[in-house]
Amino acid sequence: MERGSDTATMDTISLNVSRIVKQSGGKMAMNVRQLDVSIKASTTTKCSDEMRRIRQRGPKGLKRAVNEAFVGVYVTTVCGEPTLLKVKAIAFDKLAGSPTKFEANPNETFAEYFRRKHGATTNPTLPVLHCRVAGRSKASRPVPYPADLLLLSTLNPAQLSSLPTLCAIYPNGRSKPIAAALQRALGSLLMMTVLQQYSIRMWSQRVMASGKGIASPPHLRTGGAEQVQPSRCRRVRRPGRLCAWAEGRTPSESAV
Repeated sequence: MERGSDTATMDTISLNVSRIVKQSGGKMAMNVRQLDVSIKASTTTKCSDEMRRIRQRGPKGLKRAVNEAFVGVYVTTVCGEPTLLKVKAIAFDKLAGSPTKFEANPNETFAEYFRRKHGATTNPTLPVLHCRVAGRSKASRPVPYPADLLLLSTLNPAQLSSLPTLCAIYPNGRSKPIAAALQRALGSLLMMTVLQQYSIRMWSQRVMASGKGIASPPHLRTGGAEQVQPSRCRRVRRPGRLCAWAEGRTPSESAV
């Protein structure tokens, strides 16, 4: 896993295709699974940091902007065991320094509660987010969390624009994490035992499969004189052309 200023990326090995391979001179055919590497990206931005960024835009419409940014999104906890939650509501009148009103100790504040339970330090002036564990029914009771104890699970526009740079990988570099993952699996007796229970066996020897590269499909352009002819000589209307539809003409009258 690699971490940036507010983004973390992790290499993930996934199944691409499965094919039948018979070694030259051999009689036994093997069902070989081709592996590929993909890169998962997640944010390390706390909800409190995102609230601070929204507040810097200006105090006008602050509560509405915060509600639009958080209500309904998924977050993860940074204290205790990581748990995926869904934000249901934001209590602007209930801060981390407010009393929890829990039955055991109603005068204990949220900041004191999380410090005692998890050793977490929170800002007592930040609001509390009411969250529900992801996948739970709507009848389950939301749990309050201070804003600086939750991480956003979605990337903001600035982080999304940086993904091509973070996730770019050379073709030859794709084999390195796959080989490293296979070596870790081969070196773990427990993992090999689990895979064998699913009829999956792994060897260190390499298998070569013959094949050919498939050309990229043609592009559909929104303008210009180029026309795409798919199979069976079917004509394709250029995407984005709505004038014929708006005028009520049929496809046969306005086919390209």
